[in-house]
Parts: sequence; structure tokens; C-alpha cells
Amino acid sequence: MSRGVMGDEKNFRSQFYKKVGLREVEEKRALEALLKEQPLDVERLAAFCWKSAVPAAHRHLVWKLLLQVVPRHAESHDYVRQQQRLAYEELWRAVSALGLTGYNDIAAGAGDGLHDYQFPSYHHHHHPRRAGPGPDTLRPEDQLFMWLVSRGQLLHPPRELLRRPESQQFLAIVGKTAGLMDCPVDVFWVSSALWTLLRDNQAAVAAAVMEAVSTLRQENRALHRHLLRIDLFSSGLLTELCLSLFCDIFPESAMEKILDKVVAGAFSVLGCLTAALLLHLQQPLITTTTTTGVKSVLSNMRKEEAEMVVAAALEQWLKVGADRK
Repeated sequence: MSRGVMGDEKNFRSQFYKKVGLREVEEKRALEALLKEQPLDVERLAAFCWKSAVPAAHRHLVWKLLLQVVPRHAESHDYVRQQQRLAYEELWRAVSALGLTGYNDIAAGAGDGLHDYQFPSYHHHHHPRRAGPGPDTLRPEDQLFMWLVSRGQLLHPPRELLRRPESQQFLAIVGKTAGLMDCPVDVFWVSSALWTLLRDNQAAVAAAVMEAVSTLRQENRALHRHLLRIDLFSSGLLTELCLSLFCDIFPESAMEKILDKVVAGAFSVLGCLTAALLLHLQQPLITTTTTTGVKSVLSNMRKEEAEMVVAAALEQWLKVGADRK
């Protein structure tokens, strides 16, 4: 068979898959071919994530590769996982020895805006300062203290540490990751790497928020003027929401599709999501008078609406952002 005929057949097959809603078949095959390369080409993997949906069967591995939680060489993965488990248990022992496992300052989230978010308990209830049963049943606060120990930043009283905005953002990221991964070791290392990625690219995240504000001004001038009048854009709330992966606003099942882009360095997708969110909730937002009121409106969005907003954001991303790579 000639090369031209083979190419025509491949194009026909791709168009057929796309038309009947089976584009993911081609994407899965393309991703599996990328993952078989040794060593893995991280740049090509990131480019794939920019433009395509990551199949669920490979999603967690792709995240770990792009976040450098596991190396490019597949033969090293088992050894790296063993070392990560050992390091994780050592960090837990250090935090436990300090009496911080299970620490729960109920006043840590006091305030307004992002910090009104109260993190759910995933495994069991703790009395403040009562040690948990072990490293496999940790609460997000335990993982925060472990992360701070790993960075040599456990320098202040626990209550003060929990009240910090960056701590609240880390807790929110752990919450998102814990809803997507079963292994607490994976949750810790992926959350740590994801938070580091976002912190190191705060300027890009802030730029994405400014793009969202510009989009809002073009799409709905009245809403833009109103939110400008109540100082939403200067409050930092939108940037904080992006850095915390939108706290409890979007369910994990929706956010994982956004994370496919974020782990690949496509921070502009957060701007698309912010714009889509504000435009979708324009009617209740136009009646708000404070940034706290805005946060309340965003947090009360129904799950079905959240899925719609994410779909709209990804559609917009494919139009304006995917070709930037």
C-alpha cells in the first residue's frame, strides 16, 4: 500500500472517530505511544496535554511525570515509589514526634473570602493534638505539617501556620488530590509538586486572571463594571481561588480535566475557567455588594452547573489557548 493511500486511510479513520464521538480512541493510542518511549519525551507529553484530554486510565501517571514526581525512565519508577514511601513515613514520624498529627485549630479558617473554606475530614475525627493512628490515615493538616517539615519551614506555632493564605491553599489542593487518588503517599507528593508549580508560577496565574477580567469586560460590560466597583479585581480573591484550584467550587470530577492542562504548564486555562465561572453566574453576581458575597455565590453553585462551566472553559481554551504551546 502506498504511503499516500495509507495517509488518506489514517485521515479518514481520524475524521470518522471524531464524527462519531470516538476521538478519545485516537488520543488514547497517541498517549500510549508517547508513554512507551524510553526515556519519555516530557515536552511532547506536555504538548499532548495542552491540546487533548488525558484518558482516565493514564491520568495519574501523566500528572506524576509532568510534575516530576516520577522520573522519565519507567524502570526507575518502582525504586522511586519505595523511596517516596520511606520519606513519607519519616516525615510522618517527625510530625508525630512533635505532637502535630491530628492537630485541628478550628479557628484557623476564621475570616472571610477564601479562608472561610472549612476543610472536610476524610478518614476519622481527631481531638486537637491527639495523634492519628498512622501515616495511611492522615488528614490534610497532617500533610501540610509534613510538607513544611520537608521544606524546613515549620518555624511558627501551628495555629499561625494554619491561618496563612498559602497554607489554606495547600490544604485545598490536598483536598482536590485526595478526592482523585486513593494512596496517601501519592496524594502528598502530587499535592506538594502541584503547589510548588503554582507557587513558582504565580505571575503566570495572575496574568491568566487578568485575561479573564479582559474577557469579562468584552462579554459583559455591566457585570465587569459592577465587580470593578466592589473591588473584586483588586482584592486578590480570583488569584487566590486559582492558586487553591477553586477550593470547593468545582468537584474533583470536573477539575481533573483542568488539572490535565495545569500540570503541563498551561496556566491560561485557569483564566478561561475564571471567565466562564463569572459569566455563568452573572445574574446572582450582579446583586452582590462585597467580595465575600461573590465568594458565597461561587461556592453555592450546583455540581451540574460546575460541570457546564468547566466544559465551556475547556471549549474556550481549545479556541484561544491550545495553540500557544
